[in-house]
Amino acid sequence: MKDTTKRTLSWRRAAIGGTVGLALLGVAAAVAPAQAATVPDVLAKIRYCESGNNYQAQNSSSSASGAYQFLTSTWQSLSASAGYATAKSAPASVQDAAAIELYNAQGTAPWAHPPRLPLATPTGRTAHRHAAVHARLRSPPRR
Repeated sequence: MKDTTKRTLSWRRAAIGGTVGLALLGVAAAVAPAQAATVPDVLAKIRYCESGNNYQAQNSSSSASGAYQFLTSTWQSLSASAGYATAKSAPASVQDAAAIELYNAQGTAPWAHPPRLPLATPTGRTAHRHAAVHARLRSPPRR
């Protein structure tokens, strides 16, 4: 076989393989579940101050875990958490859905810290941001 014929066959195989691969990706995208609901801005702020957006976070002094620092008892009471023993064992989409469920039922109350108690474990700059976000959550909206 001529050298140019070999190259042409290689290019054709690569093109066919690429087309099949793209077609399979299209099929996978078509059967993939719809994107999770967008997390409200207030929950994104809570997630950031509770865990620094770390979905595998574990509080060292309580059962709180995951990006939103769900207590295990709270986590297990949410329908969105079904199939996962703790928040940190659930994927991000499940934790976000559970946070939305809890927020829709109780607002920000589950995440509010009493004003005179120290905030959870973050240190340094994170603790400062943590305190600032919680202060904004407790204060009435500005006009």
